[in-house]
Amino acid sequence: MSKYAVAVGGTVLYASAGNSPTRRTVEYAWPFTGGGSSGFVDRPEYQKAVTAVAHPCPIDSTGKPYAPGTICRGIPDVAAISGDVAGNGYTIVNDMKVTPGGGTSLSSPLWVGMWSRIQAAAPDQVHGLGFANPTLYRVGTGPGYAQDFHDITVGSNGLYAATPGWDYVSGFGSPNLTNLMRDIDGRTAPVHDVPPPAVPAPPLATACDPVWTSPSGNAADPLTGDQIPQLDLTRGDLVLSPDRTRLRVILTVSTLDGNTPQEGTGMSWTMYWTENGTTYFARAQIDRLGAVGFGDGVSNAKGADEAHTDDTGSLTKGSPGRVEIDVPLGHVGTPAPGTRLTYALGEAAFDVGILPATVDIGGTQRDTLLAPCGSAPPPPAVAPPGKPLPLPVTVGQAAPAPSSATSTSGPTAPPPLLPSLPVVPRAVIGVRSLTGALLGTLPSGG
Repeated sequence: MSKYAVAVGGTVLYASAGNSPTRRTVEYAWPFTGGGSSGFVDRPEYQKAVTAVAHPCPIDSTGKPYAPGTICRGIPDVAAISGDVAGNGYTIVNDMKVTPGGGTSLSSPLWVGMWSRIQAAAPDQVHGLGFANPTLYRVGTGPGYAQDFHDITVGSNGLYAATPGWDYVSGFGSPNLTNLMRDIDGRTAPVHDVPPPAVPAPPLATACDPVWTSPSGNAADPLTGDQIPQLDLTRGDLVLSPDRTRLRVILTVSTLDGNTPQEGTGMSWTMYWTENGTTYFARAQIDRLGAVGFGDGVSNAKGADEAHTDDTGSLTKGSPGRVEIDVPLGHVGTPAPGTRLTYALGEAAFDVGILPATVDIGGTQRDTLLAPCGSAPPPPAVAPPGKPLPLPVTVGQAAPAPSSATSTSGPTAPPPLLPSLPVVPRAVIGVRSLTGALLGTLPSGG
């Protein structure tokens, strides 16, 4: 590896539960972290004080022999939490969904951010500290090492074991950033402490208008590349029912016919939104046998969810098609008329076995003030002469006679909505994610 790059290894970190401030209890080397000796790059000047870097370097990258006694560059230089990806690491909120993150693809960006903090506090703001490794090795081989780094002495990467001090698994270890900044900069505050500009609030949607719209034609099957019109989101609405007892979550798609993609086992349509710091979701789903379920839940920063499966709703066939989930207000914080709902985002997916494959996402463009609305969105378009659209039937059921179709979601609007369907509880209702430990690495004194 180049001597002009900082190599970062990964660790798995556990912390004490229920204590404030949180303290690390154990940190060991991630078994899949890299590390070892370079095959062709000789040891740079900044590594010469580290006796553990000891592998001979016979030739350079062109095949030219090095002088006898030349040592190869050792990596990594330092480490940071990577987690084990499966159950320990970071959780990331992406498009209002909590997803796990981990591996050295996290460790390295963490060091970029931490080094940026160190640079911001450097007294020489004209030239800065420059390339990080000479500074990190000066500190790592100095008297403050035990205070500036968490030495990783447990674990291996399969070829090398973690040992006291610098090693081929974790380098100097993970940083105690507060102490490291003090030793390097003599301070922890930025030299120019300029706060970021305030983030303006998103615009408000007019009452009963959609909270987001999305162009059609961008719902490609991730396996075949074919378009899936019934997972092609074009509009999202969040409105109160006329009797103000339910939140009507409405997702419009290009076409709805209820046919699951051939390689899929089911489909789902989900809307996320945030109110007063809590992120909620509502979901409709259908399996290959035509069983339909409606549910909602609460998503938190650790990926857990609190799900309900007793919602009602309807699927309306047509072009466009309509998916509605009617959520009891008590499930979602009992928002009053005029409550501001933010960060609305829609997701359409189909399941391959037990794994969801997201096909389309719509949002987030506008906040909305909750208001009772009786006819959002407009009914499906009228079909051209000679090509009548199918009746708005319950997916998986026989088409009812036009005179018997009713709606449970507000005042009628042609064509009528379907009766609410009995709920079919399924494990897929809920936020699909793993639970990870959210562990900060910015200055905190430990």
